[in-house]
Amino acid sequence: MLTVFFVEDSTVMGRRLRQLLSRIPGVVVVGEACRLRDLVQSVDHAKPDVVLLDIRLPDGIGFDAIAPLQQLEFAPKIFMVTAHGDAQYRARATRLNVDGFFDKAAELEALAAQLAGLCKTKLKPGNV
Repeated sequence: MLTVFFVEDSTVMGRRLRQLLSRIPGVVVVGEACRLRDLVQSVDHAKPDVVLLDIRLPDGIGFDAIAPLQQLEFAPKIFMVTAHGDAQYRARATRLNVDGFFDKAAELEALAAQLAGLCKTKLKPGNV
């Protein structure tokens, strides 16, 4: 099982992400948020394997949550999932050692493939 927590402020996109994640065998959503406030504490409590993080949120930018998430004891993988796929955002994500960057408009299937691959890797004998 691969556990996922996602941060998305759009109701429509949140529904799309839930649908996408529900189609990937072995992936389970353990939490979701629409704001940065209390995000790190919520993720620390849920202890997901992966956090899907939007860039622009009502109370800040997702980039501000990366360092605190990376400092958690269990250090989840962090994938930026955004409508702002500009080169400057991708470069910033790379500098911050984000594990993946996906444009909502064009790369959701690539995100699904990445998560499915992680799920298979986690389920291999010796990786549980």
